[in-house]
Parts: sequence; structure tokens; C-alpha cells
Amino acid sequence: MVERRRFTGNEDVALKEIVNGRDKRRINWAAVVAKLEELGYPKRTPKSVRNRHLRQKQYQSSVFRMTGPNMCRKCGLPQRGHVCLMEDAVAEPEDPPVASSQRDVSGKE
Repeated sequence: MVERRRFTGNEDVALKEIVNGRDKRRINWAAVVAKLEELGYPKRTPKSVRNRHLRQKQYQSSVFRMTGPNMCRKCGLPQRGHVCLMEDAVAEPEDPPVASSQRDVSGKE
């Protein structure tokens, strides 16, 4: 069994170059895996390489078409895996209200 590892950015670039240099109608994924191994990347299964390629291709085509409720309302980027760095327009109160459990416990009210 092949150990599961994340794809690196360099590996994604190499995968894209290998696939772009082949016939688009029928890609031999075992040959793509062999070429990646020749370049020194970790051993992967043909299914994992194919799925990675298809997911990257799907992401590239869908990011630019996304609109509506799945977009950040502050910065406009897709919300999936997004942490907005824009500052809130509403300022927080300086002194938050004190809860009843935090009042003076000495018996004085």
C-alpha cells in the first residue's frame, strides 16, 4: 500500500506540465505516475494522480464562476476554506456587560 501524502505545489506544476504534453482524449495515468517518479516525486497510484488532476481542473473552472451566497460578503472571495482578513465595520463595546455570576461574592450587593 502506498503511503498517503499531500501533493506539493511543485508536484502540481509538474503534473500539469506532463498532462498538457499528452493527448487530451486518452491519458495513460500509469505513464504519468511513472514520469512523476522519474522527476523524484513520491510514488502515487494512478487513481490518486487522476483525481488530483480532475479536482484541480474543476477548481480552476469553478472559482471564477462562483457568485451569490457562497461568496464572502466582506471581500468577495469564495467562502470555502476562507478566513476573511477584512476588518469589521462595527466596533466592539469597550466594557462588556458583567454576568450575574461574576458579581462580588463577598455578600455585598
